Amino acid sequence: MDTFTVTFWGVRGSRPTPQFSHFRYGGNTSCVEVNAGGQTIILDAGSGLADLSHSLACRARQAGERVDAVLLFSHLHHDHTQGLPFFYPAFNPRNRIHLFGPDLTGDGFPHDIQAVIMPPYFPLSMKAMAGVCGVQDFLPGHVLLLGGGLPAPLLRSKEARPVSGEEDMVRVEGLFSREHPNDVLYYRIGYRGRSLVYASDREPEAVRGIGAFSRFAHRADLLIHDAQFTEAHYFGLQPDMPCTKGWGHSYTKMACQAALAAGARRLALTHYDPHYDDATVDEIGRRAQSWYDGAQLAYEGLHIDLMQSAPAPRVPRPDYRYSELETQPAGA
Repeated sequence: MDTFTVTFWGVRGSRPTPQFSHFRYGGNTSCVEVNAGGQTIILDAGSGLADLSHSLACRARQAGERVDAVLLFSHLHHDHTQGLPFFYPAFNPRNRIHLFGPDLTGDGFPHDIQAVIMPPYFPLSMKAMAGVCGVQDFLPGHVLLLGGGLPAPLLRSKEARPVSGEEDMVRVEGLFSREHPNDVLYYRIGYRGRSLVYASDREPEAVRGIGAFSRFAHRADLLIHDAQFTEAHYFGLQPDMPCTKGWGHSYTKMACQAALAAGARRLALTHYDPHYDDATVDEIGRRAQSWYDGAQLAYEGLHIDLMQSAPAPRVPRPDYRYSELETQPAGA
């Protein structure tokens, strides 16, 4: 199946925002569905996973099939895990759900993820998830292979000899980073010469990390990148808002610069601050377009087909003067 599509189910950062003023972009936290070569990959388990859960179950029932999915966690902050207890396909023993994520504590991802679902924080535990048939660390220097006749996801060293038929498989790589508090794992998914990079919760470091990320995201067809703050908010110039420099998130121009440095063909901005209403996010989009033609705003329901061609980004415009920084307050 020569398909490679991306669907956004949650684009909000920090916490869900059910307000009507946030309706057009959506109020659910981070969750992205990727369908590549017949494989279903879910990036993060924010509150958007609850709606995706229902959709996957309905699709499987209509097709008379089980739900097979790989769930990749970037990290374990609440806005990236709060949908997991409501991921109903994971409770059906007929399904096959595999979980992968970074070891952020030294105790291993399987140990850490259990804290998300356990009493007294939630009435059920991971033991109730009879459809989960694998929980594993996504190890540095490894690649995850999916499809191509493999009976299950295969995580193996990049240095290992190629697997028969590997060129037809979906390939997932990870980049461990300290660019977010408590650390984070970025993902690159490749299939049939196309690729996407998922970099939620990222604040590029001035010295280290920029080159490594640019190489990791080099010429990606789609870069999904954190853009939580406006520039004014980030630097503490927005009334009644704290300075957020060092909080582990990007402002709009920073995300555009990351895409340009990597030579990404397209950029999807996501992880908007929960205080930002639709009008504020609209303004973020207008400013992003002035810095990078390939930028677009992610919203719940946005569907992107990576098998369709996309124009290459143009040469970046000259840098803006300080007086031209984003200074519009939220909701203005």
